Amino acid sequence: MTEMTPGKLARELGIDKQAMFKSLSDCGIPRVRMGAHLTDAQEATLRRFWKSRRRPESRSIPVRATMPLKTPATPPTRDWPRTCPCCQRRWVHRGGEDVATTVCIECEGHRSLNGEDDARRLARAESHAALYWRDRAVAHEQFRALHGERQQAYRKRAKWRAALVEVVLDHDEEEGTEGLCWCGQAYPCRTWRRLEEANKGIHRQVERWSSWNSDQLADFLYDEDGRDDEPSGQGA
Repeated sequence: MTEMTPGKLARELGIDKQAMFKSLSDCGIPRVRMGAHLTDAQEATLRRFWKSRRRPESRSIPVRATMPLKTPATPPTRDWPRTCPCCQRRWVHRGGEDVATTVCIECEGHRSLNGEDDARRLARAESHAALYWRDRAVAHEQFRALHGERQQAYRKRAKWRAALVEVVLDHDEEEGTEGLCWCGQAYPCRTWRRLEEANKGIHRQVERWSSWNSDQLADFLYDEDGRDDEPSGQGA
């Protein structure tokens, strides 16, 4: 009997003990303890098994280190505002660099040339006139859209203002109650005081509006345009 054991053989061959224990069955050797002695035949069988399992070591061929090619950085795209020297209109060139042509796209076909005739100058003037009319129409549409948004915002604000005024003015001094609000608190009650704490400017406005008659107040609060101008004679 040799002194070789599965544990010693595993250490010699640099093999994990669990893998060595499993290889006993693969080689037809009854599984024994890792400290049990192996016969010469069993040792030889295990050595052949693991020799066949090992891959031949490949020769390492030194590879010349090469630096990766640097990718040129692409400048970020941005807007470049410009004024066309031909039509004097503002336009925007969008790109990585300010390398746009000297005139806008609309003027590329009729830019000024040395020795040009009157027909070319007239065509350029007519083209500019058409551009100005187009810009005017675009500006008019933008004005209408923005005006509509502003009026809608005014109307929404007027609704909130009217609701606030209605609630606060409802807390008025009751006649014959010796300075008490209808809610039971001393006038001015907590509603008026809380409004003053939150916004003194709005509090002063509501105080002023409280002196108006109901028709004037309703016309002002529920005006369709949500205007800010007060009726004549009702200012501070």
